[in-house]
Amino acid sequence: MKKKPRHHEQLKQRQIQDNNNNNGITSLSFAKPSPTPILIGKQTNHRTKLDALDSVITDLETSAKKGIRISEPEIFASLLETCYTLRAIDHGVRVHRLIPPYLLRDNLGVSSKLVRLYASCGHAEVAHEVFDRMSKRVSLSSAFAWNSLISGYAESGQHEDAMALYFQMAEEGVKPDRFTFPRVLKACGGIGSVQIGEAIHRDLVKEGFGDDVYVLNALVDMYAKCGDICYKLISKTYF
Repeated sequence: MKKKPRHHEQLKQRQIQDNNNNNGITSLSFAKPSPTPILIGKQTNHRTKLDALDSVITDLETSAKKGIRISEPEIFASLLETCYTLRAIDHGVRVHRLIPPYLLRDNLGVSSKLVRLYASCGHAEVAHEVFDRMSKRVSLSSAFAWNSLISGYAESGQHEDAMALYFQMAEEGVKPDRFTFPRVLKACGGIGSVQIGEAIHRDLVKEGFGDDVYVLNALVDMYAKCGDICYKLISKTYF
């Protein structure tokens, strides 16, 4: 069974209320220049990018079989970013197998990109497993990892899970940033809840993002999807 964020049931209750109201391996760090995968120019087509990605991963797998494992987080972050861009989940799984466990536990950039890849490709359960294995020190240090999982849920249409994770994030005391709100507003628009949308609107104003164009665009889109474009959105006295 797919793992739900802890606040999934609370979100359900809020939706019901809203509906009622609104009808032996050696670790090796390479000397510079390191074998960082510079895979792609913007003009390169998808097939060529995928072939380049496959080649780099194969080289790393060959090194691992010889007892040499790469320990540079920048390499894995670059590979995972490329896998995400190409939606190459099979290649991402191969990269995952190459990453030393301590990097997944303690490196925010690597673990967050892996979370985003799995979640955005429809593997929410695996994404949450990676997320839960991150050290508390790392996962609570910034909104980045949370944003990655929320984004993945929202992008794959799992809007309720994204919303529930947002409420869990607040309970854990993780401060949202300007990238959190567009993602969670997208999820809110997906479930069509004006009541929850207004609560998030209050949150973003409280956090100082009421004048952020990036956030405001997402806010307009959310209200439009909820069928409630109204004076509140532009009124300076709303709160």
